[in-house]
Amino acid sequence: MQETQDKSIYSDGKENIKKSDLQVKYIEALRVICALAVIILHICSNCLTFYRAGLSPLGVQVFSFIRWTSNFCVPVFVMISGALFLNPQKEITYKKVFTKYVPRMLLVLAIFGIPFAFLELFFNSHSLNPAQFPLAVKNVFIGQCWDHMWYLYMLIGLYLVIPVFKPFVKAARQKDILIFLIILYVFCSIQPFVFARLDFQSGFYIPVTSIYVLYLFSGWFASQQKVKSFVVPLSLIFVPLLILFVFVLNNIDPESFLHNASPITVLLSWGVFLLVKMLGEKFQFNLSAKIGKYTFGVYLIHAVILNFAYKFLKFTPENHSTPLVFFTLLIVTPALSFVLSFLLKKLPVFKKIL
Repeated sequence: MQETQDKSIYSDGKENIKKSDLQVKYIEALRVICALAVIILHICSNCLTFYRAGLSPLGVQVFSFIRWTSNFCVPVFVMISGALFLNPQKEITYKKVFTKYVPRMLLVLAIFGIPFAFLELFFNSHSLNPAQFPLAVKNVFIGQCWDHMWYLYMLIGLYLVIPVFKPFVKAARQKDILIFLIILYVFCSIQPFVFARLDFQSGFYIPVTSIYVLYLFSGWFASQQKVKSFVVPLSLIFVPLLILFVFVLNNIDPESFLHNASPITVLLSWGVFLLVKMLGEKFQFNLSAKIGKYTFGVYLIHAVILNFAYKFLKFTPENHSTPLVFFTLLIVTPALSFVLSFLLKKLPVFKKIL
């Protein structure tokens, strides 16, 4: 079989699989959409968390709605990984996990995470002190880096369990995987969500407790489905957005209802994945196919631009018009992130890890 360039689970490794099987343009479109959604999410969440005083009541509602509408981004990224890495044709051995995937992600954490942690110390102390470098290293080790870096730690965990899941996927029928998804959905999403609302505890549980295992298998299962009507994905998107709209309109904090493990977010993520897949079967996403390979770099780099704008330039709703801040960052952040990702991939070291 034709061998293609090896990449991380984020950018969905493709070696040992025919190019026509994996380089599906809807996958590239999903990557681009999710990368943009991550940027939008962080623009809004930063304003809501740190600069809320500069927002009007309407501004808070609008930013909340946009922020939580974008919350499908990481779940869909994991679904993309499941669609590609759980492919029975793709060989994932523990040798490859421990000699290629995990070291590569650790290298990303070192090259990007340590400077990010050091920058945060600089922003907090307003002084450049080399003595803080060991603290930056420690912060990366214990996971106290910029918020978006948590995803890389989680990826390492997914790397470690994928070789265990592969034989099951290869031997299982679609019915078996569907039943497994239902079990995961009930115990990892619905049960904790409902019981948290009722302030009730149950002794029933399953040992697989990560919601990202559900998203991983969901991606593989969804990629194999032939959905004939747009009613299904549009309904999966419309219902969560309607619930979100009601929450925001009534000033109910959506966070406890729309986190990544929420049943509502699961439905929204499925809807986005299936909708883009259906559109990809009808249209050619030529542009996204060309720029999708830069989305991992965009994910890493965009936080530098936002932190520079907020903390150094003081370009926040407290100092400038809210629409000006939002739309400027909405245009500048992805544009600069894609350009910087493109340029970094020209360098040998970064080309291998981005």
